[in-house]
Amino acid sequence: MNRKTMKADAWIAFRYFRTRRKVGMASVTSLITLIGVTIGTMAVLISMSVLNGFRDVIVHRTRNMEPDLKIHVRDLNASDQRDLLSDLEFNFPDYQFTPVLDRKIIVSGKKQSLMQLKGIYPSELGSMFKLEPYLKYDSFLTEDIGQTEFPQIVLGSGLAYSLNLVVGDTVTLLSPADVEYYSAPVMKAVLINMYDLDIFNYDDMTGFVHILDMQYFIDEPGWHEIYVRSTDSNPEMKLRAFLPENVSLVSWKDEHRELFAAMEMEKKGTFIVLNLIILLAGFNLVSSLIMLLLEKKWEVGILKSMGLNDKQAFRIYFILGWITGGIGMIIGLAASMILLLWQQFHPFIRLPGDVYFIKYLPVIVSPWDVVLTIAVLVMIITLASLLPARHSVKLKPLDSIKVKM
Repeated sequence: MNRKTMKADAWIAFRYFRTRRKVGMASVTSLITLIGVTIGTMAVLISMSVLNGFRDVIVHRTRNMEPDLKIHVRDLNASDQRDLLSDLEFNFPDYQFTPVLDRKIIVSGKKQSLMQLKGIYPSELGSMFKLEPYLKYDSFLTEDIGQTEFPQIVLGSGLAYSLNLVVGDTVTLLSPADVEYYSAPVMKAVLINMYDLDIFNYDDMTGFVHILDMQYFIDEPGWHEIYVRSTDSNPEMKLRAFLPENVSLVSWKDEHRELFAAMEMEKKGTFIVLNLIILLAGFNLVSSLIMLLLEKKWEVGILKSMGLNDKQAFRIYFILGWITGGIGMIIGLAASMILLLWQQFHPFIRLPGDVYFIKYLPVIVSPWDVVLTIAVLVMIITLASLLPARHSVKLKPLDSIKVKM
């Protein structure tokens, strides 16, 4: 293919794009097409990036409450549990392990409610449970239970408010699952602090006490789970190969699989629906090019009579389609990327505090989303440019000139 011929075809296509004068509707349709592609591109990228941002916020806050892995050790006796923990700490020195007791109980303040109570070591607050940013006050459970008169408890703010509790109030804990001789274990505890995580039902259902107080409460010397945190890329596979067969292992992704699968489905559905805007712009592009072809029918006939072959005619209208759609795509990409990157690194769009749990609109631009959006745009613009380009090949020079005459 001759480069001069290509340049000539591109020049003609660009001239056609700039000189749409006779049929006003062709110019209007082209402008609508350009605006449609621009808006469609921005809508897709902005929506995908906002969904990425909200997903990242939810994942981050979930990881603050959930470890990478949970090793269920209820079926082991206390001695075997301690031996297993020692073996894990020896064989995986880079991992963090902490035992946890977990029980559904009834908590009573001025009202009653069902809750999930976790017995933990307070020293694990900063590593295993990253709750510091969400605590209402600076204090947490006292490490040495001998220094406190009553056991201490930390509750989610939603649960505390539903029980009409404030910090300093005393609550009663009752465990129906540990009933013996027609009575359930009961323990008094002082509400020492509250936290606001604002995702799932953590604030409404979860509380923390010292693991020693928990063991005393339900009269259980062992643990229920061993929580694991690691910077390893695949700790699950390594631990599964090490653990005995009667010990199960669950990752945080498995526990929330349905939620994140729904979020991923929502993102895919949003991508498909918003691409209908671009598809509609593609139909406008087809109609715009066909109207232009009718307007320039005489000129095309003259050019063909002067030696313009069918391939060149095809190429002219194909390039013309890409000029119209390509300009819209470039404007949409540039505008959305500037806006999104600005919001991602220097947030300025605030969210209403009485509706959302975060101050600014979360945005994360994914290179894969950008590439996929560009690929869909390229496909739609290419397909939309093919029909008018193929139609231009069918024009007969003599017939086109006669129509003008």
